[in-house]
Amino acid sequence: MRLIWILIFACPLMAQVRLSAGSKIGSGNQIKALYVAPTFVMSSAASSGASSVASITTGTLTAGSSDIFYLLCHSSSTTATYTSSISTAVMLPLSTTRQSVSGGGGSGSSQLFVFFHPPAGSTTLTCTPSTSTTFLGYTVLQFTGGSMTRLDTSSSGTTTSATPTTSAFTTTYKGLIVACFGAAYSTLSSTAGLIGATTATLTPAYPANLDSPCEYTIPTGSQSSITAAMTAGASGNWMWHVSTWK
Repeated sequence: MRLIWILIFACPLMAQVRLSAGSKIGSGNQIKALYVAPTFVMSSAASSGASSVASITTGTLTAGSSDIFYLLCHSSSTTATYTSSISTAVMLPLSTTRQSVSGGGGSGSSQLFVFFHPPAGSTTLTCTPSTSTTFLGYTVLQFTGGSMTRLDTSSSGTTTSATPTTSAFTTTYKGLIVACFGAAYSTLSSTAGLIGATTATLTPAYPANLDSPCEYTIPTGSQSSITAAMTAGASGNWMWHVSTWK
């Protein structure tokens, strides 16, 4: 009988103290997972220049299973549509809406693709337009994913300005905000602007970004009706893309 009573009282206590790794007890004795912020890993950019090509591929990248790759595909064509691929898997990336601009401030098109949690190991990313085109280029950013599990919001548009700025957007949780700006193959310098009230990190830096930079912030809370902006060396046509994760 004594052993039976010990088991009756001990089992509930054992059940109460067994917590999964990376968890904590919050108010009301609820178990909450610890938040891990994403981390920037690398960025690079390349362009075919005046040569007309059918696709462009990044150099070899080292992917982690919790990583996120942002791939901005752009060219001088106003009619080309884009697909993107990763060499190590059949993945359908999320993407923003393709945008195009034309006129005195430059002509071109662009689209942003996101590869979430690719297979770990060496890999490459490829931009493929629907037709061969000049000034086909890419800008790629890599982050470790942290605790992020899904897309929060995405949007895209165009603007003609020396300080290209996105439309307002809202995030529902802390995480990662990336804004990419595709220049219409004009030679325009670029420096980081604000994402909300925070000075963003622009990468790659000019001139390595080949006129199509991205910038990011990793906020500690949700953001309400904010914009992302950068400063260019002169007014021109720009295509912008925003993708946030939580």
